[in-house]
Parts: sequence; C-alpha cells; structure tokens
Amino acid sequence: MQNEKIAIIALIIIVAGALSVFLVVSSGEDFFDSLFPSSNNGQEPINENMVEIGDCIDIQYIGRFENNTVFDSSYANVDDKTDGTPLKIFVTLNKTELAPIDYRSNYSSGIIDGLMEELPGLELGETYTIGPIDPAKAYGAKKLEVGSTFNTATFAINTLDQTLSLNQTLEVTKITDILMDLVWINIDQLNVFTMPQIILGNLSSSVQEEMINIPPPYFIWENASQIEAINENNVTVKTTPNKLSNIFDNIEQIQYGFGTNDIYMIFPDATTATYDDTTITLVSDPTQNAEYQYVYEYYGQQIIMNYKVEEVTNDTINVSATYADTNESQYIEVNKTLSFDRSYDLKKTYNDIPMVYAESLIGMDIEREGYSLHELAGEALIFEVYVENIIKTSQIDN
Repeated sequence: MQNEKIAIIALIIIVAGALSVFLVVSSGEDFFDSLFPSSNNGQEPINENMVEIGDCIDIQYIGRFENNTVFDSSYANVDDKTDGTPLKIFVTLNKTELAPIDYRSNYSSGIIDGLMEELPGLELGETYTIGPIDPAKAYGAKKLEVGSTFNTATFAINTLDQTLSLNQTLEVTKITDILMDLVWINIDQLNVFTMPQIILGNLSSSVQEEMINIPPPYFIWENASQIEAINENNVTVKTTPNKLSNIFDNIEQIQYGFGTNDIYMIFPDATTATYDDTTITLVSDPTQNAEYQYVYEYYGQQIIMNYKVEEVTNDTINVSATYADTNESQYIEVNKTLSFDRSYDLKKTYNDIPMVYAESLIGMDIEREGYSLHELAGEALIFEVYVENIIKTSQIDN
C-alpha cells in the first residue's frame, strides 16, 4: 500500500511538471508571474502608496520650534490646515541628483537633510511628526554672530593660481539681516606671502572700481611680500622682487587697472625688473616679429593663443593675439615700461558687506567652520508632514 502511495505521488509530480512545461512554452514566462504576482521578478512589489527614494512627492507641512511656536508652513490657514501650496520634493539622499527631466522644473531636493532622510517609508494620505531634528541636520549647528571667526581666501584673490590667494582670518564685528562688518585678525602670523591680483573693496557700492581693486602686479613675484605696518583700517605691505629676469616661462598679459590702456605684457625672454627703496620698474623690449604661444584652460576647454610682436617703438609695443582655433586676431598696444610703488595698503576692515554678497562669497567658508548665516541656525526643528501626493518616478529610468 505504501508503494502504491509513492507511485501515485510520483505520477502527480511528473504530470505537474509536464503541465508546467507546456504552459510555459505556450504562454511564456508571464505564466509564472500570473501564478505568483507578488514575486515581481525577484524584486519587492511596488507600493504605489509609499514614498521611496527617487519619487516625487507633494507634502503639506507645519514647521515648529521645540516650544511649539510655528516658524513656517505650507498651509495658508495653519490652525485649520487648509489652503496653501504643497511643497514639491524630489526624494533623494544625493543632493546633486536631479528629478527625471519631465518633473525637474517643479520638484527639487532643496530641503534640509534631517527632513529628507525621514521621507522614505511615509505613506500617502498619512500625517507624521518628524523631529526634533538636530540643528546640524537643519540649518546649521551654530549661527554666525559677533565674535565668530573663520578663514577665507575670497577677499584677496590670485586668479592665475588660487593656492596663492591670501588666506585671511576674519572676525565678525557687526551682523544684521542685511549687512555685515568684518576685521582681519592674526595678521602677525603672516611671514612672506604672495600679493593678490584682485582685492575686494566697498561691496556696498554700485561702481565697479570701488567694489574691486586691482593693485600693481606684485603677484608675479611669489612669496616676496611682507607686512610693513598695521593700523586701525589698513595693513601696509612691501614687496621685494625675487626675480629680475626670466620672470615667467610664458608670455603673460597683466591687467593693473580698469581702462583699455591699463594692460602690460611680460615676455619670457624680454622683460626685466629693477627696484629701489620705493619703486619697482618693469621694462619689456621684445624683438620685432618675435612669436610666442600661450596655452591655458578655461572652463574645461583648452585655449591656445598665438602672439606676435608687430611693432616696437620707444614707448610702446604693438602685439597681435590670435586664437588658434579661429585665426581671429586682435591688436594690443602696451607700454614698454611700468613703474609702481613697492608698498601697498590692504584693507584691514570690511564694512557694510551686503548679506547677499556674504552668502555667495564666504558662505562655504562659514559652513566649513561650522557656522551658518541662516536665521534658523542653532535651532532644533519639528515638522508635521502630510503626504498629499506620490509620483512613482523611482520607477522611471532617467
């Protein structure tokens, strides 16, 4: 009897196996999907009502401090939680990732980390309380205030080599919603350094020459400048040339003012420097018809310039500059001699800096030091979130 049972079971297995082969051949692999719809080809089933990384979602929210005071909301009427415009979020833990192109103009990842990290797993039509969110994952652990200090190389810049920009330690002496004052401190820690090409001036001005200062070309001598004197508003620097010939390996065009005539050219084999106690003098005297090539990178593209000395007079040099890619030429007339003072006053104080400039110029430097310019910096935050809509863009190939 036992053998008969085994034989029957074996027969069932054989028949079932043959039937399955027949169904697969006649119906394709979709047959198994219809038998086992939850398998989803070995993947977890898609939950249309749950937020996943890569989705675009609409949420209504109320933001509160820990004392329950409301600081922000998407609702027009917070008490009734009605009207208003939902926040449209592309859910991602990678801030550089963009929403699929059809949703990119409306959905952004620009929210605080502490809120973004809690969105995956939320369900459509549900309300959640998220937080308190640590200030470091909200708008910054520490708010920039009077007495805060940070390092930056954005006020005194070397455009040819950023590593030679003047790294200053600045202290906040005044800060409001619209303006900031800074003072340069720890100046005595500088030994020799390279003077910058561009120095920021009065950023509250609308006049370019007042906002940006272009000092004489001290920067062509690396690590050749020293502090000479310090007073309440200025730091006087004196430069001693450490190269008198063969100053550059390539031809260089020097801008030392804002006018079209404020250009000087340094030739690798035909420019010499002299100096006395008060003055530095550069003299260029290239050979007529001499040719030079200059190669440089500009926004990831290599640009090749060909220079030719067209004419040399007692006072000026006429040079043609040709773009190698286009053969388009322009002519530059420069003076043969350039003289300037060895001493120069750098600003010690930066007053009335508009906050809009502060954010763009030194925002990253401030964040690196653990500070934030945001008004909610230092605050732990709580969000009440209602998931109003989910678009399953996580299932779209970008």
